[in-house]
Amino acid sequence: MGLGAVCGAFCVCACRYLVSIYWAFTTMTTVGYGDIGATVTTEYIVVIFGMLVGASVFGYVIGNVTSMMEGTDPAAAQYVFLLFRRLAPSPVTSSKGPR
Repeated sequence: MGLGAVCGAFCVCACRYLVSIYWAFTTMTTVGYGDIGATVTTEYIVVIFGMLVGASVFGYVIGNVTSMMEGTDPAAAQYVFLLFRRLAPSPVTSSKGPR
């Protein structure tokens, strides 16, 4: 078994892994497959990076809008504050009893 055969097998596995990551990211980000898709390794890498950036920016924007909307209702903010205060663990008392 020569070096070319080992490198060839590695490249085939790496390409399959890259295409699998591309498929997973395309499915999870709901970008879809469309009529035009990546065909070369470089295109797969660029598209995966683009989907990561797009999903991150989308998540950041949605998180900020949610925070802004949460701050507009003082009654809801008071409710959340009281809820978390009630759910907070109480201080642990000593079980040894009086000395």
